[in-house]
Amino acid sequence: MVKYPFRFGIASAALLLAAGAMAQPSTTLENAEVEPIQCWWRTSASSVRVGETFSVILTCAVLDTVSTTVVPDQSRLDPTILQLTPFEVIGGAQAADLRTPLRRFFQYEYSLRYIGEEFDVEMALPSLSVSYRVQSRASQDAAAIESRDRQYLLPAHQIRVLSLVPLTASDIRDRAPDTFGGIESRRFRVNVLNISSLTLFGLGAVILVWALARAVSRRSRTVTMAARLAPDRAVLNSVTRELDEVGRLRLVEGWTPELTARAASVLRIAASYAVSGHAAQSAWTRRTKTSEGQIIVRSRLRPGRSAVVSASATAATVAQEFSRREAEEDTVGPALVDLQSALAAFDATAYCREPANGDLDDGFASGIRGAAAVRRDFRLVARAQRALTQSALWTRTSEWVR
Repeated sequence: MVKYPFRFGIASAALLLAAGAMAQPSTTLENAEVEPIQCWWRTSASSVRVGETFSVILTCAVLDTVSTTVVPDQSRLDPTILQLTPFEVIGGAQAADLRTPLRRFFQYEYSLRYIGEEFDVEMALPSLSVSYRVQSRASQDAAAIESRDRQYLLPAHQIRVLSLVPLTASDIRDRAPDTFGGIESRRFRVNVLNISSLTLFGLGAVILVWALARAVSRRSRTVTMAARLAPDRAVLNSVTRELDEVGRLRLVEGWTPELTARAASVLRIAASYAVSGHAAQSAWTRRTKTSEGQIIVRSRLRPGRSAVVSASATAATVAQEFSRREAEEDTVGPALVDLQSALAAFDATAYCREPANGDLDDGFASGIRGAAAVRRDFRLVARAQRALTQSALWTRTSEWVR
């Protein structure tokens, strides 16, 4: 069926040769022997003066394909480690790697300056060698076979070192002065530092004055604080126990002069707390002898410390406090009313030869109520409530003044 068989054969051969020619460059490129690593230097200036800073860029290309990978040792090229005597490495940085189908490129940029003693000569960068290994794979999924360490010597690069100063210089000049902007920025910084120092100095002076005031106030209150050996709660608890004991003995013995004096001394302590918020205290030891009108208070928080507590409040004292609070429109609690009536009954009995038991019973009952009210007032919740009330009244008063 083929009319011209010879011509068809020639055409087929030509097509096969053309296909072979097109496939040959690819095979040649893949099997050609190429350098595993290549590096070159580049400088920002071809000539420098002594002490002048310039840049040196090192660029390397390593083979990186599916079948072959070159792994160089880049640790010696780090700017903090590299030594290029007689040039001093001031600093440097590494750029991000670039990749092509056959190569991986990495680059370092160094800042150098010449610190040698020779000038007007050609100086070469020191010779450096880079260690590397070649990893080969028979296929993409096969394990890599690593070669032994190889060395690559970096090419030399010449830099001309000129004189110490330019040839056109007629004298030695100092450093150029700052610009107006630089002077203004430094002046602003100085002002900020001065203001900060003055602020800190003033703050330190305020803290010093506050510390001295606290020290002086503590020294002035040393006697008062030293006299309060037992807590207020412990004293008022002892007052309650003493009143309970007096009530029990009254049922057994009746109102005797000793029991009446004991009850009166306890009620005076409660009245002293209601009027001034404290009572007189002194240290107690086993050798201390208590007298009439004193009670011994032992603290549960400090078992080894005890105090002798006494007070000299009378019905007249309570009445004066009652009048003062009414004049100042202050709150007059039930404790003052009950304790005034109780002390009035016991004071009257102390100067009577035949005391009336009914008056003492009524006064004693009023004293128990007053002592209980004083004890409630010295609780933490009650103190906080009073502080809030006083602050609210002070705020309202200050607003009316404005």
